[in-house]
Amino acid sequence: MAVTILSAAATTKDPLSNELKVSMRDQIAMLDTDDTQFTTMLMDSRLQKEKANSFKEEWLEDQYVPRLSTLGASAASTDTAITTASAEGFYFRAGDIVRNAVTGEAMLVTVGNTTGGFTATRGIGTVIATSSVSGADLIIVGHSDAQAATLPVIMMTQRTTNYNYTVIVRHSYGFARTAMQTQWYGGPLLDKERRKKLVEHKRAIEQTLFWGPRYYTATGPQHTCGGLAEFVTTNVTSIAGQLTKALLQTTLRTGLQYGNLDQKVLFAAPLPAAALAQLLQDNWVRSGPDETVFGSKIDGVIGSAYGGPEIPVVIKRSWNNFQTGTGGQYGSKCFLVDMANVQYLTLQDTVQLRNRQAPDYDGVKEEYLTEHTFRVEIEKSHQLWTGITS
Repeated sequence: MAVTILSAAATTKDPLSNELKVSMRDQIAMLDTDDTQFTTMLMDSRLQKEKANSFKEEWLEDQYVPRLSTLGASAASTDTAITTASAEGFYFRAGDIVRNAVTGEAMLVTVGNTTGGFTATRGIGTVIATSSVSGADLIIVGHSDAQAATLPVIMMTQRTTNYNYTVIVRHSYGFARTAMQTQWYGGPLLDKERRKKLVEHKRAIEQTLFWGPRYYTATGPQHTCGGLAEFVTTNVTSIAGQLTKALLQTTLRTGLQYGNLDQKVLFAAPLPAAALAQLLQDNWVRSGPDETVFGSKIDGVIGSAYGGPEIPVVIKRSWNNFQTGTGGQYGSKCFLVDMANVQYLTLQDTVQLRNRQAPDYDGVKEEYLTEHTFRVEIEKSHQLWTGITS
């Protein structure tokens, strides 16, 4: 074989490609950043921390006797039998003072604690008995007993129970021994993949806390953990288009009515967050570089209703990949979460399990494993906003 002769000054194209050193940055750039603020917050030591004791986690909830009902049917001025909304007649007892919020008329309940309504003396006080349309608010403003009366009817709310399942989250990785012994840009393959898989593992937990379904099947058995989307059903507000100041105030009044005012955090997709920032240029305060809530960086704060503290806003950048629109797409959603009423519990804390390969495998296999669940108490203290497009 003839020898190749270079007859001019050599350039970079002349030496063999194997001979030319590549200028390669040792650090590998990642497309996505770690976007798991909710998980970080729930793991913060300032929040209530508990361990799960079974694959099914249950909890009890209670509330005070309701003070509000509505007229289930129109009432003429001469009617003494008042129909309430279905099954809400049990809210009323003899001696209760009830005010019709539409007409202003006050009534004294004479017979209560029945399924469909109550019997009352009409028009006590300065407002005479007045006809009222169905749907008017009936407010229990207080109670009045006669002198030397016997014990009033006992009324106590029955506690309710709720539950969630654990989910076993696993992320595995591995390399042949030859690949691990070979030199690579960015450092050893195993070390790089360990760091990467840990972030992927935490991201899977984060997504479950928002979007996970609650599910159990005896096949296996196998069970999954329900997230906020599964539990928050009462305070679901459909904006269905542009977020205006009026809509925002109405939505916040509902979302802040229950729970702990100083524990609310808003997790927003980028599009709704941009709408908030534009809408509230005088109320939106961009956070400083070191400002955190429960150990996680926040993006800004907005003023709340009810004279309460400001609400931290966390922009979920990864939700920008979701579709947007008024049809329930995830890219147009926000969760207003009462952090005092959510708990992250583990049956198995996150562990790195090494040497998962078979004894005769020429290489290494490892995995991260977590078995966790999510407790969502008093679902009325949380809120879901949907359909924000601008």
